[in-house]
Amino acid sequence: MRPVLLLLLVVGCRDREHDLIREKLVKTGSGSAVSLVPKPLGSLETMKSTLPANWTSEYDKDSKVWVFATKAPDGRPVYTHLQRFMAAVAPTPEDYLAMRKRIWDAGTTAEIAEQHKLADGFDMTVTVKPAVDPTRPKRETYVLRKSGDSWLDCQCEWVPDDAIRDQVIAVCSSATL
Repeated sequence: MRPVLLLLLVVGCRDREHDLIREKLVKTGSGSAVSLVPKPLGSLETMKSTLPANWTSEYDKDSKVWVFATKAPDGRPVYTHLQRFMAAVAPTPEDYLAMRKRIWDAGTTAEIAEQHKLADGFDMTVTVKPAVDPTRPKRETYVLRKSGDSWLDCQCEWVPDDAIRDQVIAVCSSATL
């Protein structure tokens, strides 16, 4: 009985950040109301994007998420996830970072290292110091873009170098519905 209960608990909690519903709005420092992490909207199956050399892409129909992948120079995999939402996940890089901080472990800190305004949104790279090991910071890159009547939210939660960061931004910026 105990192994079954543990399995159910693990399966039920594995993607907690993607299971939150876009209902509860939270005020951020800039005064804008942004949601917790919303559920994905509709299929992206027909989306098109341009992949750099050595990148692959796969659509997960169950999660409604595109997964882009490549290898870091040391051989470790790098994954980028792209989802579609009806409303902006967050209107500014600062609001987006505030939303991310709410889903990270307590004590995790982060700051925007670099951000760029795009014609249809923004991209940013963040330095994150996880609460479990703040001496080993990591970089994450996010791209949020308006596409027709919806928004594309692209996330890469481990960016080992500037070349990979630039490729993540290129992949996410090239996506069209």
